[in-house]
Amino acid sequence: MFSIYLSNDNHSPGDISFGGYDLEKFAKKDAPVTWMDQAQNEFYWTVNTKGVNYNGKKLTENVQQIIFDNGMSLAMVPENAFVALIKNLHDYGLDCKESKPVWTCKGDPNAPIVPDIEFNVVLNQKGETGNIRMPHHAYIKRSMQNPTNYFLLV
Repeated sequence: MFSIYLSNDNHSPGDISFGGYDLEKFAKKDAPVTWMDQAQNEFYWTVNTKGVNYNGKKLTENVQQIIFDNGMSLAMVPENAFVALIKNLHDYGLDCKESKPVWTCKGDPNAPIVPDIEFNVVLNQKGETGNIRMPHHAYIKRSMQNPTNYFLLV
């Protein structure tokens, strides 16, 4: 078991703990901690999901693995769920196109905030599930140079 805390400011440096965890350092005060069994995957720290939702719409209902890895700069999404996400972003006035190294989207700088992505994760071998949210700012960023440009980070 290990715990990782990544900080985005200089006042609270990140930390790593092996052989246990420290909720005072690694969790928000009074926030629930969700424990999940690791899926069978030799290459990544993954968990199984039973579905992915976006603003109440199902992107997928297939059992698939998602990666919780602090070393990845981008999230990886199965193709069918990604296509569904692109179609849903269009409903928010964003027109997304493939480019390198990330997909870019054009849209109104005053467009509404897009929803979080919700993963229905399998918690244990009994098949119990729980929900984990990916905040919108973790998968889409507005360009600082041009407010009509957005970068899709999945």
